[in-house]
Amino acid sequence: MNRSRRALFADLKQVLWALFLVYLILAAAGWLFGKQIGFEDAFLICLAIAVLVTITFFSVFLFTILWTSLEQRLEDWVNRRRKGS
Repeated sequence: MNRSRRALFADLKQVLWALFLVYLILAAAGWLFGKQIGFEDAFLICLAIAVLVTITFFSVFLFTILWTSLEQRLEDWVNRRRKGS
């Protein structure tokens, strides 16, 4: 179980790095589009996109945590039933 959690947290580091890069791209896009349509509107749009991306990334991560936990519990349950038989 510890091995899967270590792998999960290693994946979290990669997800956070990807989120940071997405935020940098959105900040650059906000600055570029801000010159054209106004900085306030461009940054609000990019902020809304950043919120959606963050929710999506962490929803997938939480689903992965739940799935890993369920898989581990199911594996433990099957092993206990095999030992009992």
